[in-house]
Amino acid sequence: LFQEKWAEAKQYSNKVIEVGAVMNYYEKNEHRICDPYDNSDCEKISIFDLNLKGSNCLSISTVEHILFDSGYSKEKDENASFRAIEKIINESNNYLITFPIGSHCRLQEQIFKSNLNYKIMRRENKRGLCNNWKEVPNVEENMFEVYGHFEYNLDYYGNAICICLITNESEILSKS
Repeated sequence: LFQEKWAEAKQYSNKVIEVGAVMNYYEKNEHRICDPYDNSDCEKISIFDLNLKGSNCLSISTVEHILFDSGYSKEKDENASFRAIEKIINESNNYLITFPIGSHCRLQEQIFKSNLNYKIMRRENKRGLCNNWKEVPNVEENMFEVYGHFEYNLDYYGNAICICLITNESEILSKS
């Protein structure tokens, strides 16, 4: 997966910070993991209290939860997820952020109307038999795709039909 390759490539700097504990459920990692609610061995700290300056920040399927979990934000508001993305972009050297389309309509609307560089990836097989993704146009129809939920039986690969990927890594944005 692209996020694993990204983290490996950034590992040499020893400055990878993962916001939201995800990668540690797939493989052993040496990088710093910050998540105020996860039960794994990670730092229990909110993104808004985290210093990301000089880091390479990875956040997979986490920012969409920031609105709903008051532990991520001291003020619970509908813009908290977007503010978390802005914080990652403004403070870190490099970043890779993903979130599932259909999980947070307000955030999707903010991203769609923003000037952020992003791309939308669509799962090629909704039944979860493979984890192949292809880039689709950044148009409203794709940004507001429904969330797959559990009717697609996507136990291992998650339930999103589409994801939004935000990064400053031009080689990731230019690849299809």
